Amino acid sequence: MVSIENRILLFSLCTISATIAFTFLFAASSEERNGMRKWAFALISDSASWLMFALHFESAGTMAMLLLTGAIFLSILALSFKLAAIYEYCDQTSPRWLPALPLAALAINLVFIATGPEWARITFNSLMFAALTLAIALRLKHDPVHEGRRPRLLVTGSQYVIAILLLLRATNAIHGGSLRFPGLSSTVSQSIGFLLMISLSITATMGFILLLKRRSDQEIRSLAMTDVLTGIYNRRAFIQRAEQECALAQRNGIPLALLMIDVDHFKQINDLHGHPIGDKVLLEIATLLGERLRKQDTLARYGGEEFCVLLPGTDETGAVSIAENLRRTISATSFNASAAAISTTISIGISVRAPSHTPFQEDFHCLLSAADAALYQAKHDGRNCIVTVNSLRTTQC
Repeated sequence: MVSIENRILLFSLCTISATIAFTFLFAASSEERNGMRKWAFALISDSASWLMFALHFESAGTMAMLLLTGAIFLSILALSFKLAAIYEYCDQTSPRWLPALPLAALAINLVFIATGPEWARITFNSLMFAALTLAIALRLKHDPVHEGRRPRLLVTGSQYVIAILLLLRATNAIHGGSLRFPGLSSTVSQSIGFLLMISLSITATMGFILLLKRRSDQEIRSLAMTDVLTGIYNRRAFIQRAEQECALAQRNGIPLALLMIDVDHFKQINDLHGHPIGDKVLLEIATLLGERLRKQDTLARYGGEEFCVLLPGTDETGAVSIAENLRRTISATSFNASAAAISTTISIGISVRAPSHTPFQEDFHCLLSAADAALYQAKHDGRNCIVTVNSLRTTQC
C-alpha cells in the first residue's frame, strides 16, 4: 500500500490540476479558439486521473483494477485534449483519429488485464503516453508566433522530460521493476516521481499560459500597426518603418523612393454607391497595389483614399517604372464591388532620396513633403498621371 506521503502528493496534484482547470474555464471565452478551453479539459481529466490512481491503492481486487483502468483512460484523454489544444493554438485542425484514441487505448488495456502480463500493460501505456507527450512538444514547432522562444521552451522542455521518465518506466517494467534510484527504496523513488510529475505538469501549464499571453500581445501590436479596412500598414506604422528605412539608406549610401498615391474622384464613388461600396473599392485597390509590389517594398494606407509606398534601394527610373505599372493596373481594372462595375484611376507623386549627410528624421520629412507636393501637382495636371520631384534639395521642408 502506498504511504501517506505519496497519497498527499497525489491528492495535491489532483487539487492543483483541478484549480488551474476551473480558472482556465472561468477566464476563457467560448468564442476564442486558442486552445485554452481544451487545455482546461485536459487538466480536469488529469485531476480525475490522479484521484482514481490514488484511490486504487486503497482498493483491492476488481475495484482496484477498474480504478487503475479508469485512471489510464483519463490520462490518455488528458494528453489527447492537450494535443488538440496545441493544434488549435497553432491554428490547425486536429487529426480525425485523436478523439478515438482514448477509447482504443481503453480497449487494449482491458485485453491486457484479461490476458496479458502486467509488465506488457505497463510498457504499452508508458510508450503510448511518451508518444503523445512527444507529439505535443513536436507540434509546437509550428508555433504561429516566432518571436520569444522561452514560453515555448517551457512547454516543450517539460514534455521531453516527461517522455524520458515514461521511457524509463517502460524500461523498468521490461526488467521486472528492478531499476530504481541507487540507495532509495521503491516508496521514496515513487515519491520523487510524483514530485517530478507535479512540477512538470505545472511548468507545462504555465508555459501554455505564457504562450497565450505572447500571442495576445502580438495580436494587439498587429492591430495597432494595421489598417482595419485593408489589412496593410496604417499611417503610424508606416512612418516608423519609413524612418528606419531612411536611416538604413543613409548608412548604406543607397537611394530610397516614396510614392504618394491618391484615388481620383473617390468622393463621387461614395456619393453614388455609398460608403460600404467605397470601402470595398479601397480594399480591392490595396490588394492590387500589394500584388504589384516587391517583397522589400512597404505599402500603407496613409489616410482616407490615400496610400503610400516605400521603395528601398530604388532610384528615380525604377520608381517611375513601378508607379506606372500601378497606375496602369488600377486604370485597367473594373471593380466589382457593386451590381455595376466601377472604374477609377490614381494619381501618384514620387520623391527620391539620394545619399546625403542630412539627419534621417529631417530627411524623411523632406521625402514626405516632396512626394505630397508632387501628388498635388499630379492632381492639378488632370489626375491619372505621375509627377516626380527631381531633387529634394529644391523642396521646402
